[in-house]
Amino acid sequence: MLESIVSSIASWPPLIYLPTIIIAIIALVFIAGSSLKIFCPGRKICRLTLHPKAAVIIFIAFTFLYAALLTWLQYWTWHFSAFGKYFLPPYAEINYFISYSFFHFWINSLMGLVVSFLLYLTFLSPKLLRRKTLEKEEALSLFLFFLLSSWPGLIITVPIFLLLAVVYYAFLIFVLKKKNASLLPPLIVSFIISFFFGAEIIYRLALPSL
Repeated sequence: MLESIVSSIASWPPLIYLPTIIIAIIALVFIAGSSLKIFCPGRKICRLTLHPKAAVIIFIAFTFLYAALLTWLQYWTWHFSAFGKYFLPPYAEINYFISYSFFHFWINSLMGLVVSFLLYLTFLSPKLLRRKTLEKEEALSLFLFFLLSSWPGLIITVPIFLLLAVVYYAFLIFVLKKKNASLLPPLIVSFIISFFFGAEIIYRLALPSL
């Protein structure tokens, strides 16, 4: 069996858990900032909050830098392997390594980005949830949490978010008589559920290969 950097770094927790740590930090900082804006409006500390656009850029940059790092480590793992070197030039075409790296280190990140962007465009639809449109910052917040859910975490985040959003809006419209409200509460709750229990739910649903 070919040596994979994924199995090699499993014994080095700082690297294998780095994406989870970064996701948790970005989400925590953003949620804390959003809470400050609600409960402490106008305070100077609100200036330190993380804007969703900045958070999106930071996460996308980290995601692809991390994939590039794993690709580089995988190359050198094979390069110094007695067996793996035969799958690299000059023994083989570079296409095999590119294909291997793409499907092991890049495909989930790209799928997460594409699906999140399509969902972002969907939620910008004027007819969605009977609202004229979403505020720019609110739409970017949706995009951010969809990105942070990654793939296949989106399989869990999106259905839970839609369910919670319907219940949340029904309560606001029919009980509190409000027409518009932020989507952040159901979005944050769905992300938290996906973050802590998504892997187990996906496993229970027999979807680990997605």
